[in-house]
Amino acid sequence: MRYPLLMIFFLASGLLSQRGLQAQAVLKPSLGVSFPVKEDKTGLVLTSGVLINMNDLLPAGTVLHKLFPKPKKDDKDVKTRKIKEYDTGKYQVKQRLAIENLENDLDKSAMIKAVEDRAGGDAMTSELKFRAMLHRMNIEDYYLAYDLPGAKERRIGQFDYPEGLFLSEQNGKIIVLSVVDESLAQKIGVEPGSRITAMNGKDLLSLDDFRARYFTEKEGKKAAGGTLSMSVVPPGQTEARELEFKVRRSLNNTDDIMSDFNSDTDKKGGSPERVLPQTQKPPKPTPDPDEVVIPLIP
Repeated sequence: MRYPLLMIFFLASGLLSQRGLQAQAVLKPSLGVSFPVKEDKTGLVLTSGVLINMNDLLPAGTVLHKLFPKPKKDDKDVKTRKIKEYDTGKYQVKQRLAIENLENDLDKSAMIKAVEDRAGGDAMTSELKFRAMLHRMNIEDYYLAYDLPGAKERRIGQFDYPEGLFLSEQNGKIIVLSVVDESLAQKIGVEPGSRITAMNGKDLLSLDDFRARYFTEKEGKKAAGGTLSMSVVPPGQTEARELEFKVRRSLNNTDDIMSDFNSDTDKKGGSPERVLPQTQKPPKPTPDPDEVVIPLIP
């Protein structure tokens, strides 16, 4: 990647506003530098798999459709959606949403619909602009819309890193691309470029294996009030260090508008990957809080 040239561009073009400087302090290096993406004829494509949160593992070849801001209750499109919800069913709307296991608060329902609307439209096609946006934005205020290889539905996920680690799978190895500033990972000495080889003494086979085991083993450790250990090989070295992560109370971002799609399977320590088709009733268990899907636009 042309990272040095990209950074010169960011500085020269004045994209590093005060907000941008704050965003850069969150991840080191910033996502604008570390995100493994390139332009090709299909758009912006991942060159290696990444874990943007515990529910969204994006494999190599995933097409990144766009970044877009999370909606707020007073946004114009949210208000428009809320009016439509009332018009389609009047006072029966709440009952209809409850039957479908959707959010029965019309404000939140309207925001979810607004998320789906914003995920459509024109795709981002410039790697440079995409990296600049990643570099300067407040990452917690944005969603990422993406299309998995061969998928017929668009997915939407937010950024939330396990223990402050932005991870990628490259040639079968789990690589730390960036570390969140002031996170537990940074405090115990995890560096960008490190490899994670094992969890709780057992070798990790893939990034998907990391995700599944992190979820289940951390839930077990949480119940026992314990710690989670990872074998981490620092960049340029061959020997792994055993690092312990104190178990946090929750794995989920409860402040996100998607958090009402709670999953019974998640609570039981099962696989966190689920989707919500927009044309049918939700399956059981209900979908994950951080992911919805919509049909691809031809």
